[in-house]
Amino acid sequence: MKYTFREATQDDDEELTRFYNQMQREKTGRSLLLRRSFFDVESLGADSCRVTALFGEDQKVYGIGSCVVRGNFSQTTQGKIGYLSSLFLDKSVRNKTYFKEGFQHMKGMVQESHCDFWMTSIMAENDKFERVLTRPRPGMPQYRKISEYKTYIFVGDFVCSSNYTFESEKIILSDVLYHKVSIFCGGNLVCVWVILEKENFQDQFYCLGRTRLLQKGILRKRIKIMYGARPEFLTENKEVQAFCLRFIRSYVLAQGAYVFVVGLPEDDELANLFNEKARKVLRSNLYQVHWGDEKPQDISDFNVSFL
Repeated sequence: MKYTFREATQDDDEELTRFYNQMQREKTGRSLLLRRSFFDVESLGADSCRVTALFGEDQKVYGIGSCVVRGNFSQTTQGKIGYLSSLFLDKSVRNKTYFKEGFQHMKGMVQESHCDFWMTSIMAENDKFERVLTRPRPGMPQYRKISEYKTYIFVGDFVCSSNYTFESEKIILSDVLYHKVSIFCGGNLVCVWVILEKENFQDQFYCLGRTRLLQKGILRKRIKIMYGARPEFLTENKEVQAFCLRFIRSYVLAQGAYVFVVGLPEDDELANLFNEKARKVLRSNLYQVHWGDEKPQDISDFNVSFL
């Protein structure tokens, strides 16, 4: 059978989703699937998403790779970051030729995006794929490890205290809506937290069995997820910090979200606080990606918490 790479379109979305879920099942062996449209940029919380796919003569997908572009928020700068994700090849075509050709096809999309920099993440237990990607090869992108990264998943709950108040303001960046929430304890500012909110920003989890991530008994329930950047605490009081985390979970729940997600580098000083409170923790390695021999951009001032 002959295979051809081309940029996928909205008409291919159903077949892309079928292949993506098939690869996720093979990779994780789990019945919990994340299903999202590759072309519904609102559900991705992105400015744009372009997908290259390997199609067979039977019109089925045998490989995919997506280039997602998002706005980035930090205290002093704003810009665009690109994120390479959903990199999969079917076992029947898993060889160096298609691997390299797929990345060359994605390179054109990357160059047309005009992002400040590109990143990707690899699950910590996926040692084999990490070795393949990071091994220097002609014509392939170069990967520079930034940090080990943890994604913390919380289920919201309501808390209340007459001693805590908050103020929120809306921030529009690259047409994406953020909430900047300032939390006060006894009238003193103790925490500032930026939370990503997107109209119709919904990932759909299809829970085909009982899992630790979702409450027992949920079957094919559609849930809304919100993402938080790294909080800025103005106090070192651990009890106040822990309450602020619970307070933000209440705020997120009040916005109609069921799950709250925050990403932090593994060596972050807040890691212990989040380890104690999170329902689930996913480990990955974060890489900056660039093509050619140029020096990688300085990304020290960019906030990568929303990845």
